[in-house]
Amino acid sequence: MKVRKKIVVCFSVTVFVVLLIASEVLVHGGTVQTTPARLQKISKNIWDIVENDNEIAGGSSMQTENQKPHETRKRTITAETVPYDGVKRSISCWGDSMMYGCATTPGFITLDGITTNISYATAPDMLSQFTGLKTYNLGVNGETSKEIATRAGGLTMVVDRDIVIDGTGIAEFKLQSLYDGDNVYMEDYSGYNFQSDQTNICVINGEKYYVTNSYDGESQILYGTDVNIKEGTPVYTLAAVERKDDILVLEIGSNAGWYNDYDELIAQYDSILEGTGCKYYIIVGDTDDPELSVDMNKIYIGMGETPWEQALSKAYGDHFINMRLYMIQNGLSDCGLEATDEDLDGFTRGEISQQLRADWTHFNAYGYYAKAKGIYEKGVELGYWGGQ
Repeated sequence: MKVRKKIVVCFSVTVFVVLLIASEVLVHGGTVQTTPARLQKISKNIWDIVENDNEIAGGSSMQTENQKPHETRKRTITAETVPYDGVKRSISCWGDSMMYGCATTPGFITLDGITTNISYATAPDMLSQFTGLKTYNLGVNGETSKEIATRAGGLTMVVDRDIVIDGTGIAEFKLQSLYDGDNVYMEDYSGYNFQSDQTNICVINGEKYYVTNSYDGESQILYGTDVNIKEGTPVYTLAAVERKDDILVLEIGSNAGWYNDYDELIAQYDSILEGTGCKYYIIVGDTDDPELSVDMNKIYIGMGETPWEQALSKAYGDHFINMRLYMIQNGLSDCGLEATDEDLDGFTRGEISQQLRADWTHFNAYGYYAKAKGIYEKGVELGYWGGQ
C-alpha cells in the first residue's frame, strides 16, 4: 500500500475518534467517562473503518507493496488441541528478554487482604508457583526469533567441516545454520543461558561435547577425546535435547528475525514443535504497544487484534494467547491495581498500562506476575494443569 493511502486511512481514523468523542460530549454534556464497554465500542468502530478500507482497496490496508501476504504455508502443525494425557511434566519457557524477565523490579501485591512479595518476579518463576511444576526459564536477552528457534532445536545448525581429534584435544570449526547459511553464535551453547551446571554442553551424534566461542569470536572451539565428526553433522543445544518432552511455552519475534513475514514466523514456531514432537504447548503473543512493535503493520487497534495476532491466532487456535489483550483486560486486576485515566486513554490505542511496565517494552514485577497468570489460565483451559 502506498504511503499516501496510509496517511489517508490514519487521518480518517483520527477524525472518526474525535467526532465520536465530541458527539458524546454534546449528548451527555461535560466530560465523557471512559468505560471498558465504551473502549470496546470505539476500538470496534476503528477496526471497521480499517476493514472497509481493506475492501475498497481490494487488498490488505496494512500491507506494503513489497511485503508477502501472511497466508500460512502448507503445514504439518495444525491448530488442533490434543487432550492432555495426564503425565506430570516440567514446563519450558523459550523466548527473549520478555521471557527471561529483563528489567523486573521490586513489588508487593495485596489480594483478598493478603499481601505477597513478588519482587523481581519473572513469568517462568511465577508460573512455577501457580502450577507447582518445575519450570525452566529459557529466555535469552536480545535473541531474534531465528536464534530462539535454533537454540530450541527447531532450526538446524551444523558443523562446517570435518572435526577430527586424536587423543584429547581441541578443534576449531564454525556452526552454520541450514535455515539461511549464516554462522551461529551463542553465549552459552547448552541453551540454558547459564542456568545449568552443564554450561556450553552441546549434543552431536548423541554425544555431549564442550563447545565455546574462539578467542576472536569468529568461530567455535570443541573439546573432546578421539573425536570424528563429519562436515554437515547437526548440533543441538543440551536444552533442546533435555527439554523436548516438556510442556512448551513459546514467545518469539519481538526482536525480529522473521523478515516481517508472518509465514516465516509461523514456520519458525512450527520448526520447534516439529523438532520436539510437542503436542502440549502455548504460543504467547507479543506485548509491545502496537505502534512500537517490530511488526511493520502498525495501527492504533484498541481492543481488536493486530495482523500479527490474527496470523498466530489462525495458525495455533486455542494454543495461542493474545497476551497484549489479556494484559489490558486483566493485568491490573490480577495485581490488585486500579486503572488511571491515562491507562484508559492508552487502552483505546491498544496499549498496556504503564503501571505494568518497567520501560517501553519490558514489564516490571507486576507485569510479569500478570503475564504468568495469563499463561497459567491458558494452561488450565487446555488441561495441562489444574485450576486453583
